[in-house]
Amino acid sequence: MKDLKISIITINYNNCSGLEQTLKSVAAQNCRNYEHIVIDGGSTDGSKELIESYSDKISYWVSEPDNGVYNAMNKGALAAKGDYCMFVNSGDQLHSSKTIAEIIANEPSTDIVMGMVENMSTSGTSSVWHPCEEDKISLVYLRDNPIHHPGALIRTSLQQNIPYNESLRICSDRQFFIEALILNNCSYSTIPVVMNRFAPQGLSGIQNDRKMIEEDQIYLKELFPPRLIRDIFATNDRIQQTTRRMASYYTLTNKILKLNNSILDFADVVLYLKKHFRNK
Repeated sequence: MKDLKISIITINYNNCSGLEQTLKSVAAQNCRNYEHIVIDGGSTDGSKELIESYSDKISYWVSEPDNGVYNAMNKGALAAKGDYCMFVNSGDQLHSSKTIAEIIANEPSTDIVMGMVENMSTSGTSSVWHPCEEDKISLVYLRDNPIHHPGALIRTSLQQNIPYNESLRICSDRQFFIEALILNNCSYSTIPVVMNRFAPQGLSGIQNDRKMIEEDQIYLKELFPPRLIRDIFATNDRIQQTTRRMASYYTLTNKILKLNNSILDFADVVLYLKKHFRNK
C-alpha cells in the first residue's frame, strides 16, 4: 500500500491568489505519493505565470479556454495516472502537510473513500463536515444529503469511466455520486482524516436552490425511469410527512404536560396561601 499514488487535481480560472494557497498546500506535503495536475481555463490574472513558477512541483498543467468547471474537472481526470483522484480546487487547501500521508496510512481500497472537510466561512470561522457511513447510502439519502466532493477520493478508473455531466452547471458531482454508488453499486468507505480546507467561494458555495432543484430533476430523469423516481420519492415524502406529524404531536404533548405542571404548581401555591391565612 506504500506505493499508492494520489492524483491531486486543481482547476482554476482567474483566481491567482486562491490558486497560490492551493499550490503551497500541495507542495508542503511531507510525502511524495502524489502527482499534481493543474487545469487552468486560460486565466488572464497572472495565474498562468504562477503555475509556471511552480512547474517543477506540478506533474501536468495546461492553461487554455474550456467549457466550464466540469469540463475542466474531466480534463484533469483524463490526465490522472494515480490510483485515486482527489480534487483540491483553486482556493481550497489540503488540510495539513500530513494529509496525503494520513490518507495512505489508512490504506484506502474501495471505489470511493470519504474523509472529513473543514468548511471555512467568510467570517473566518469553520466547521467540520463528516461523511455518512456506508449503511446510510441510498438514492433518497444522496438526493437530500449530497456528498461533499472536496472530501472524496475516487478511484481513477471509475472517475474516467463516469465523466461529469458538462451540461450541468452546479449539480454534476451530485449526479456522479448517484450514478456511481446507486446505479453501479460502487464500494464506499470512510476514513478518519480531514482532507480539505474548503474555501467559501466558487460554484460550490453558491446558494442557488432553484437551479439545484432544476438540475436534480434533469439528471434524475436521465438516470431513472419516471415511475421508479415517483415511487421512491413519494414513499420518502410520506415518511417525512408522518415524521413531521409525529414531531408536532410530541411537541404539543410536551407543551400540554408543561402547562399541566404549571397548573399543578399554581394549585399548590393556592393551597399553601389558604392554609397560611387560615392559621392567622
